Amino acid sequence: MVANVMGVMRKAMGANWDTAVQMQEILENALLAVLGGQPRPTMVHLLKLLTNPDYRYDLTVNIADPIAAPYWQSLEQKKEKELDAIFSVPRRRINAFVRNTVVRRIVAQPDSTVNFRQAIDRGKIILVQLDERMGPTNRAFVGAMMMYKLFGAVMSRMDIEEGERRQVAICVDEFQTFVGQSGQEFANILEQARKMGASLTLAHQHLGQLAEGDLVRSVANNTGTKIVFRAEASDAPQFLKWLPELKAIEDLTTLANYAARPANGNGSPQPVCTLYTYADPPLPDPAEELRSSRRGEPEPLPAHPGQAALAHLKRVQALPSDEERRAALRALPEGDWPAYLAARRYDDAIRRNELIEHPEKLPDKLARVRELVRLGYGTPHYETEAQVDAILR
Repeated sequence: MVANVMGVMRKAMGANWDTAVQMQEILENALLAVLGGQPRPTMVHLLKLLTNPDYRYDLTVNIADPIAAPYWQSLEQKKEKELDAIFSVPRRRINAFVRNTVVRRIVAQPDSTVNFRQAIDRGKIILVQLDERMGPTNRAFVGAMMMYKLFGAVMSRMDIEEGERRQVAICVDEFQTFVGQSGQEFANILEQARKMGASLTLAHQHLGQLAEGDLVRSVANNTGTKIVFRAEASDAPQFLKWLPELKAIEDLTTLANYAARPANGNGSPQPVCTLYTYADPPLPDPAEELRSSRRGEPEPLPAHPGQAALAHLKRVQALPSDEERRAALRALPEGDWPAYLAARRYDDAIRRNELIEHPEKLPDKLARVRELVRLGYGTPHYETEAQVDAILR
């Protein structure tokens, strides 16, 4: 887990990461402390560790990790002013993520509402939209986090016999933005994911985007058969290495639409061959009918949370404003949060199943899809903000 989080941060922080040795050391030991000692940890707890001396002491004084324990013991010998200076850089980095509203409402939750493994096993479709308005750093951070979660779910299928694994297609646009590993590390992920029945479509604009970590070689080494369509002049020399029977970049830059050159897996010369694919077919007329017929299936309800928890949920939901709901949840004792969350998810599941069974309650199709997604995976923003308030108080 620590290695995964460090990889996500490495990608999000970019070129400055490799030179920030002290920041890496602080973040790694902070993660070991939070993950090892904090029930239901979140990134907000990581920020609290770097800002709140009392919380830091309580969390690290009896830390069991043999690597992190002596590190935090040595820091306790320093004056608080000195520690504040030491923690300033990693604190600023973490705060940049937590300060962003979209990112905060993701990383402030101890449990994910999206079960990637379940989605793979059941053949579901997950679409992740990473709006550029999030900013490049936050976009890279959330994207890298999704990649780790997804590949982790794929690798967890080792408990299924190879012949019984459902094939899963993973499509990543601008994938170089979200890869937090070196070229060799990513090559290992590609190889292992393929063994687990995952096929990957990794889209990008040009090969120059894959220079970091030698990603070109990583991807090339994990693709046996290569099919090259018309290429830009800047990319053609790399593709010619895979097609030794071709001599000039014009053999690739002048290909017609829908034409391609195939390359075998061993790089040896072969007769020049051109493939021709079909043009894009028109969309079928009943496309709208097909879309409207896919309503989803009712899900089994989670365990009943108890009448007291449901009654408390209804009292919170009945408050007239989100700010009042946030204030009510802010006062909720930490030990009561699991029961409240169980009640809210139970209530959402009932409402989602009712909407699936009776789509006429929300006739607008787009609005209905959004509501089903919200009830299945969403978390009210006032709930997340209240959890952040409770952690930092």
